Formats: sequence, C-alpha cells, structure tokens
Amino acid sequence: MSIPIEPLIYGLIFIAVLVLVEGLYLTVFGKSISLNNRVNRRLEMLEKGAGREEVLDQLRKEMSQHLKSRSVPIYSILAEKAQRANIAFSPSQLCLVMLLLAAVAFIGLTIGTGASLPVRAGVSVAMGVGAVFIWINNKAKKRMSMIEEQLPDAVELMVRSLRVGHPFSSALNIVAKEVPDPLGSEMGMIADESAYGRDVGEALKAMAERLDMQDMRFLAVAVTIQQTSGGNLAEKAQRANIAFSPSQLCLVMLLLAAVAFIGLTIGTGASLPVRAGVSVAMGVGAVFIWINNKAKKRMSMIEEQLPDAVELMVRSLRVGHPFSSALNIVAKEVPDPLGSEMGMIADESAYGRDVGEALKAMAERLDMQDMRFLAVAVTIQQTSGGNLAEILDGLAKVIRSRFKLFRRVNAITAEAKWSGKFLSGFPLVALVGINVAQPNYYDDVMGTPVFVPACLVVAGFLIANLFVMKMLVNIKV
Repeated sequence: MSIPIEPLIYGLIFIAVLVLVEGLYLTVFGKSISLNNRVNRRLEMLEKGAGREEVLDQLRKEMSQHLKSRSVPIYSILAEKAQRANIAFSPSQLCLVMLLLAAVAFIGLTIGTGASLPVRAGVSVAMGVGAVFIWINNKAKKRMSMIEEQLPDAVELMVRSLRVGHPFSSALNIVAKEVPDPLGSEMGMIADESAYGRDVGEALKAMAERLDMQDMRFLAVAVTIQQTSGGNLAEKAQRANIAFSPSQLCLVMLLLAAVAFIGLTIGTGASLPVRAGVSVAMGVGAVFIWINNKAKKRMSMIEEQLPDAVELMVRSLRVGHPFSSALNIVAKEVPDPLGSEMGMIADESAYGRDVGEALKAMAERLDMQDMRFLAVAVTIQQTSGGNLAEILDGLAKVIRSRFKLFRRVNAITAEAKWSGKFLSGFPLVALVGINVAQPNYYDDVMGTPVFVPACLVVAGFLIANLFVMKMLVNIKV
C-alpha cells in the first residue's frame, strides 16, 4: 500500500510558511525583538541613541496598536493575542504578511501538487491566515509564560530596593535595567510613564488589563493600596524589620490558620464554614498583631536611642571628624536597631549616595518625625553651610524634650488607658467565668429571639468602647 505524497507536501509547505513568518519578523525588527534574546529591547533602543520619549512612544504604539483594530472582521480574532504577544507588526502589516504567506503557499502548491485552482487558492489563504494565527498564539503563550516566571524575581528585586531606601520609582527603574525582556521593557515603559507624570498604580493596572494577568493585577492593587492608605501590613513589617519575606509571611498565616482550624475542629462543634472563616481570621490576625507589636517596640527603641546617637554625632563633629566618620562611629557604638540603620546609611554614603537623601529615605521608611528633622538639618547644612554640630546639638535637646513630654503624657493617660482595657475585657472574662462555673446559666434565654441581637449590641458597644477610649487618650506630642 503506497502512502500519498500530497499530504506530506501540504505539511511541508505549511511548516515553511511558519518559518518564513518568523524570519520576516526578525529581518524587519532585528534580533532584539526575539523572545529568545536576553537583551532588554528598551535599553538597546536607548543605547542606539534614541531619545527616552521616542522609545516610550514606539513601545506604547507597539503595545496598544492591535486592540484599536478589533473592528476589522478577520483581524478581530488575532487582536487580543497579538496584544499579549506584543507583536511589533502593525495590523495592516500583519494582513500584508498573511497575503504574502498565502501567495508563497499558492506558489508552493502549484509547483508541488496537482490540485485545482479553487482548492489551491482556498488552501493557500487558509495557510497564510492559519500560519500567522498559530505564530501569534505561540508567541503570546511563550511571552506570558516568561513574564509569569520573571515577575516573582522582579517583585523581590523591588522589595530589596525599597528596603535599602529607594523610592518606588527608582525600584521600577532598577527592575527595568536588571530584568531581561519581556518584563524588563514593560517595567521600563511604566517607569518612563511615571517619570512623565502618570500614576504608577494606574499604569500597572493598565498593563495588567492589557496582559490579562492576575498576578499583575495583585501587584497593581498592592501599589494602589500603598499609595492611598500607606501600606498597612507591608509598611508595619518594614518598620518592624521582619526577616520573613512577604511569601514566607503568607505561608506563616496559612500555617497558623491550619493549626487554628485543627484546634477548632477538635474543641468545638461549629460548622465547616464557621471554622474555616474563624481559623483564617485567627491566622491573619495573629500575624497582624505580632508584626504590629514588633513594629511598635522597634520604633520605641529607635526613638529612645536617637537623642544619644545625635549627641554622639555632635561630640564626633566637635573633635574634628567629618559627618561620614560620625555616622560610622554611631553605627559602631549604638546598639540595634538604630545602629544597623545608621550603619546602612554610612555604607550607602560611602558608595556615593547623598547622606541627606539617605536620611530622608530612612525617615520616610520609618515614618518618624524626629528622623525627618535630622534629615532636614543635614540637608540644610549641606546646601547653605553652617555649624552642623550646633544644629544637631539643638536638635538633640529638642528630641529629648519631646521624648520627656511624651513620657509624661503617657504617665498621665496610663490610668485612662488601663481603665478602657479593663472595661472592655471584664465582660469577656465574666462571660468565661460564668460559663465555667455554671455552664447552663444562659439556657433559659438562649432560645429567645432577642438573645442573638442583644449579644451583637453588647459586642458592638465593647468594640466602640475600645475605639472611644483610644481616641480620648491619643494625645499627639
């Protein structure tokens, strides 16, 4: 039995057409457009002498041109995939490529087969359109897979940049330089857009929608929340200098939730949804409370150490040491946590970073007013001159005075704080005590229709009491 050769010829022609479209793409736009190339295309365009605005316009045009052509009947099936694949061909050029490939396939079918003219015409058109569709689909899948692989490394690089004091815009620029394509050029475009005034969260959200990528949406939401509310858990974790990475903290939450779920399963008869919800709340809440307490303790220690550190700087400056040497002395003599923070600033200044800028970044990271005063004092001395020792001596006295006043306020309001805690906690302690002493105490009223609403009202009053007492004794110094 002989195998017909025509199907093999059809397959070979189709493979040749697929290879041809990739060859045309690389010929027109160069090797840097290939996903196999590890060079950042945006940086390569900048190195060739193109201006930053010109590169931004070119990349933005390439990344948005396809969705604008969704109204074209045949092209609409390719638009979204071409957008994700970031095909540099314009829609009209892609249609010309389809026609060219169809013509090449028609010639190949004419030479290699004996099919009739209508069959050759129909098959060649199908090959031209199909080859472009398969090529774009494969490019989109490969590009999205690469971005998903690169994103965790890029986020961790942002975290390291933020922890050493860089603002988020600088962290984006670092990612754009260090991470190869395709994510490098995407982040570079966002960095350029933010430099020209576009909101970073909005740019990340637009990128996430364009790529239709869930992890990128999470990143955009996280940045937007940080911009609007100041960071919450991430910011507290940074102030507490938690060694756990964000992913490790999430794993800890899941582990604690699992332990709580097991405990609730063994010790209570609650339904599965209740146990699941309560265990998740316990896991997340325990981490929040732990980080919050760590952050408060560390910030309190830094506030206590700062006046001594500033006075040590003053003594070093008065005996003739430069400010960089004074920072090194503070880093060696002052214990943690302030010692390591000052040591990091000393190291950054040794590698060329402006001291005032480093102090300002540290003050913003810690959200500490006294550190902002120190950063402003050093910056003013650098720009306008003056006796830095005298300025810092006055600053140390002001910080000590504020700290004394703060402790005095704490002493005056201590009774009110403990009264509020006692009044909020005593009903819960009494409830537990009554249930232990007489478990059937509430049986007569538990079945009445007002029992659950009354419990909710009491719980609401207890929570309101906590907030009201906290507002009454929260005196700013």
